[in-house]
Amino acid sequence: MKNYLIDNAGVLVGPVEFPVVPGLGLELPSNAVHLPKTLENAKPGYVWVLVDGLPEQRVDHRGLVYRTNNGESLLWHEVGELPDSVTTKPWPGTHYHWTGDDWLLDQSAVLAEKKAHVLLERDTLMQHAQLRIAPLQYAEQLQLITSDEQAALLGWMRYCVELNRLEQQPGFPVNTEWPASPTDKH
Repeated sequence: MKNYLIDNAGVLVGPVEFPVVPGLGLELPSNAVHLPKTLENAKPGYVWVLVDGLPEQRVDHRGLVYRTNNGESLLWHEVGELPDSVTTKPWPGTHYHWTGDDWLLDQSAVLAEKKAHVLLERDTLMQHAQLRIAPLQYAEQLQLITSDEQAALLGWMRYCVELNRLEQQPGFPVNTEWPASPTDKH
């Protein structure tokens, strides 16, 4: 007879030897069993457990697993097949969703995020341009504008028009060609 301990997950650990207690004989702890023979090594990725009093190999995914709904990692303590709500495959990152077999990148979400980023950058540049245009327009309205200021005003206005037309570019938003600001042209 071979002795095995049963750990908290139900896995058979051993074989182990227990000391003979004088006057009592061999005492088994409550988390130990006698088996008629030594168990062979479990297949890779499997462990031995007792099922209805008989040793059986079960798949072992204990350790780090990932929620299929959001990719969050958690520590798995149970032996056996994983539920559909978790996987052993690490979550690659933002915009990936679980297909049932693997993580798949949601290209439309990536594109939407890129578009939002480009439009935010465009709006920031437009605000900066408006700060440059306003005093030049005041000078023009008051008929105090110089020829250099008139050229600068037209340059900033053209720049704003080009920024506003970014969405019309064929490669938008992935291959956006940004116009040069009037300050970059000098």
